[in-house]
Amino acid sequence: MQGTRTIDGKITDPKLGAILIAAKAQVPILPACLWGTHALLPKGATRPKATPVTVRFAQPLPPPPNTDREELTAIALACKDIINQLHDLGR
Repeated sequence: MQGTRTIDGKITDPKLGAILIAAKAQVPILPACLWGTHALLPKGATRPKATPVTVRFAQPLPPPPNTDREELTAIALACKDIINQLHDLGR
């Protein structure tokens, strides 16, 4: 959803691509958080370092009803909030 790495691993600027695909395919959206990946390959690093990663999933969200940009944006923001809540749980 983010499109790039962030310093703290949180989503700040969600992209609409995954939400648009879910709308077109009429499939649910599964919010997932991969905690710790931001330390795996920090910005500026040339090699990944061994880092534990925690994976968490939230309840699936229903498929978007249409491909209206405002609707997709609202769903992307809701998904961002859910993922960031999972991220706040830490390891």
